[in-house]
Amino acid sequence: MLIVHPRLYRLAAGLSAGVMLLGLLGIQQHPAWLAGLFLLAMVVTGIPHGATDHLVDANLQARAGKPFSWRRFIVRYLLTMLCYGLVWWYLPGLALLMFLGMSVYHFGQSQVLYVRWLAHDGRKRLLGLAWGVLVLGSLLLLHLPEVLTLLGSLISLPWQEAEIASAGGGLVAASGLVLAGMWIRAVQTGAMLPAELGREILALALLLGAFWLGGLWLGFALYFGVWHSLSSVLAEIECLRASQPYGWRQWIRDAVPFSVVSFAGIGLLLLAGWWLGERLPLVLLFFIAISTLTLPHAWYMERLYGGSGKRG
Repeated sequence: MLIVHPRLYRLAAGLSAGVMLLGLLGIQQHPAWLAGLFLLAMVVTGIPHGATDHLVDANLQARAGKPFSWRRFIVRYLLTMLCYGLVWWYLPGLALLMFLGMSVYHFGQSQVLYVRWLAHDGRKRLLGLAWGVLVLGSLLLLHLPEVLTLLGSLISLPWQEAEIASAGGGLVAASGLVLAGMWIRAVQTGAMLPAELGREILALALLLGAFWLGGLWLGFALYFGVWHSLSSVLAEIECLRASQPYGWRQWIRDAVPFSVVSFAGIGLLLLAGWWLGERLPLVLLFFIAISTLTLPHAWYMERLYGGSGKRG
């Protein structure tokens, strides 16, 4: 989505280059700086980008000629989070697969939203999935030992690191081929301009470089907090702007209340984990909390992206 917004695209590209520079300067040797930058990305855009889902729901209800209900929205949101939290508690392996699949799909959606195919066109969905698998898979594979060490406190994996690396590498390579083919097809059909393809390729190169040099946490913060979150916010603003004057200032104002609630909830979960001496690392508890917030958010964004039936 940032591909067609030059100012924000330059910002994201510049931050990506900055992450690569920090990696070259040895930021991996400074955990406090890493943690600070990671939390900064989560606080500024990562978590707030889903804090206006109530506006998305209100807009969707208005399209359908129905009134918005705060009670229905909050109950539905909390029940979805609770159910997914229970899956994490009783079936962590299944919950992890759900989170990976949801992330791949959701990340890809926001990246290819501008592509001029119908929202429900299979080509557009395939393009988004290929992007999501390639980006998320590359980040995890580049730091596989660290990822497996973290996951080892949650589930017992039946495969060796070499087997996971081989299978994952094959999947990422295949997604890269699919992505390249769909990019070419999009340009051929006019769904993507050649200049947009060039910016996509540059974005991917910058991300892979940042993942490699910046490490797992800074790489995730860059993608989730900048490329993905800003794309989602842009989509929401453009949707709301179609029916009323709306911009970044209004979005920030509307995002603050639920952002504060989300920060408080995550903070309480981490505090409880530390107080109770749970075997799960706090960083893993943080990602579990993020995943329970992501599921209802991804559902609302799926409806927003595909609800109009318009191109791009």
